[in-house]
Parts: sequence; structure tokens; C-alpha cells
Amino acid sequence: MMVAMMHGCEIPTIVSKKPLIVTLRRIFAQLSRRPDVAYDVDCLINNAGIGIIGLFEDQESITNQTSVMDVNFWGSVNVTHFALPHLRKSKGRIVVIGSYGGWFNTPKVSVYNASKAAQQSFFESLRLELAPDIGITVITLGLVNTRLATNEFIYKTNLDRIPLVSVEGCANAIVNGVRRGDEHLT
Repeated sequence: MMVAMMHGCEIPTIVSKKPLIVTLRRIFAQLSRRPDVAYDVDCLINNAGIGIIGLFEDQESITNQTSVMDVNFWGSVNVTHFALPHLRKSKGRIVVIGSYGGWFNTPKVSVYNASKAAQQSFFESLRLELAPDIGITVITLGLVNTRLATNEFIYKTNLDRIPLVSVEGCANAIVNGVRRGDEHLT
């Protein structure tokens, strides 16, 4: 596990599934008990995603795919659950970095697409539960020019007709959309 520090509390940047919930509970409890630190959680950005490329029927074991749902769906849900009291206090915003895969299905990433569809559906429903106190912006990214968007990945998933956008352009669009309070950004 890699660890960073925020206001004197350890913040894990990579954790396994099992200790994640315990770790999140501990982090938010530590922050709540720090009278010397005036803080609010104004914005929670859920930005995690992994995927396994290949035809579903060719997978030797589907248990290899459970990590995709654990990270892409349950990771966002767990972090959000523990941040909600703090976001409610600050009337903050949840930003969900999703994927076009949640609504535009492509071959060879079926479980990834399912995880992003579940994430999108969950946060669309949560928006109705939390309004108007907490805003939610759901972002469905296409292809962004990162080290993950290799020619091999684009070819294997039949995405060669989807435009590849720059990281800077994508980041600017996200920041501007969140500042405006947009509910959706594609």
C-alpha cells in the first residue's frame, strides 16, 4: 500500500479491497477528530478504473474480472458513503469520472462496460436522493490521450473511429463543467 499524508492523516493511494472500508472509516474519523484543522470536503472526485481486455467467453476464470467491478463500481460507492456527511455539511459536489463504456458498448471489455454502467446508474439515482444539498456531476469520457489509450487497446476494442482528445482539453472541460454545476459531461 502506498500512503500519502493529508492534514496529518495517512491517505492510502493503493489499497486492497478488504481493508479499504476500514481504512476509509479511519481516515474520515481522524479528520473529524482534528480540532486544529479546519477542513471541509467540498468536492469528492471518484476517478478510478481498471479493465481486462478480451472476449468474455475466452476468459479462463471470471473471478479475474471481479476486481474490475470492485474498483470501478464498489470503490466509488464506498468512498462516497464515507464522504457523504462531510459533503452534506459543506453542500459539496461529487464528481464521477465514468466512461462512454457505460452507455456505448464495445467488444472485448464487457465487464468494464458493465461496471461503468452500474456506476453511472448508481450516481444518477443518488443524485435524486441527495438533491439539493449535494450536487453530482457524472462525466462519461471517451478516449483520452493517456498511456492507457494505446494503439493496441484502440484496435482490440474497435475504437479507431472514436476521437482521441488531449489530457489538457479533457481536464479543462471537466473543471469548467464542475464549476458550472453541470450534472452531465461527455
